[in-house]
Amino acid sequence: MEALAAVGLIANVMQFVEFGAKLLSKAHKLHQNGKDIVVEEAELHKVTEDLQNVLLKLKDEKMARNRFLLDMVDDSLKLSHELLALLSSLQYHPENNTIFQSMKHSAKYMRKRGEVHDLESRLGRIRNQICFHLNFLLR
Repeated sequence: MEALAAVGLIANVMQFVEFGAKLLSKAHKLHQNGKDIVVEEAELHKVTEDLQNVLLKLKDEKMARNRFLLDMVDDSLKLSHELLALLSSLQYHPENNTIFQSMKHSAKYMRKRGEVHDLESRLGRIRNQICFHLNFLLR
């Protein structure tokens, strides 16, 4: 039984070391090349805003008779608002580029990274379904 406890402790320590190494690596990258990280976040922000604009125009079109499509547009708009809010909370300002700020931002980004990817993939699936329905309606 003590051997199992030791294995569990070692596994926990290894997870902590791995997380710390990733955190330090990201903080170092952010401290050295902060502008690259800002560009990635800005691109995602811009694409999401563009999607919102297209969806709003689509909603204003004569889609009232297709309730399913309208519901998907509404869901997509809701998810895009969530993603933009999350990206705004993760915004990094390279002019305040101290090692402490880099570490703080890296830790925050690593905690929220899964949420960003989840919202991104959910938004992509809904967008694909909207495109499918629009293609079908055009035939």
